[in-house]
Amino acid sequence: MPPEISNFLETKFLVWLLTISRISGLFILMPFFGGNFIPNNLKVILIVIISWLVLPTISNTMPLDTGVLLIVLLSIINFVIGFLIGAVVFVFFSGVQFMGEVFGLQLGFAVATLFDPQTFEETNIIGQLIYVLAMYVFVTVKGPHLILNSIIGSFQTIPVDLLKMNNLVFYDVVKLGSEVFRIGMEIGIPLIAFMVVVTFIIGILSRLMPQMNLFMVGLPLKVLVGILMLLGLLPIIAEIVSKLSPKVVEEVERILTSLR
Repeated sequence: MPPEISNFLETKFLVWLLTISRISGLFILMPFFGGNFIPNNLKVILIVIISWLVLPTISNTMPLDTGVLLIVLLSIINFVIGFLIGAVVFVFFSGVQFMGEVFGLQLGFAVATLFDPQTFEETNIIGQLIYVLAMYVFVTVKGPHLILNSIIGSFQTIPVDLLKMNNLVFYDVVKLGSEVFRIGMEIGIPLIAFMVVVTFIIGILSRLMPQMNLFMVGLPLKVLVGILMLLGLLPIIAEIVSKLSPKVVEEVERILTSLR
């Protein structure tokens, strides 16, 4: 066996496995990388390639005869670190999707959420539209690249052989869950408030003109007004998401700092 391969197996092979574990945790939840539009086979290939490219920057070494229990424990810790980073990004994009789902219900598209013919799962077409738009803007501003840079840099500040994590970081991630509602309401309040006003006006008209068929007039009117308003606010939503992307990176860096 060549000495280079022998030296790699004896000192770096286990480090590579722990690197794969951390990056795998990121791919579980993080939008874009964890999306269903990327086949699982491709995800595995990306994880292996990224971990292999990151390996030369990691100074840690680990002998091949390290105990199995220790390797399992370190793998779990590294997986959790990557998972937490993905969870932070997931929280922010869930807030954007939540706004779209609420607005879709305001439009009267509740029936369309019964199931997706392709996946046979409940879905919301407006929520999916807003989510795809947010994802497009996130990729445009190089969000995935910045997140990858953060997790690659984490190998310098948080070694793969870390045995103790700061438990408060879990509290910080859970606390970020409140951001889902805040972000959704911050972006969606103009849309939702306007649709409430339209519903109120239709209700008044139905009382003033009882002969008017509220179902035949009100529902199409709400859909028309809502779609027009949504189209008008799409550039504003895109700008908000573009400003939100640096904040996502800041939160990821803060979580990584808390783990030390």
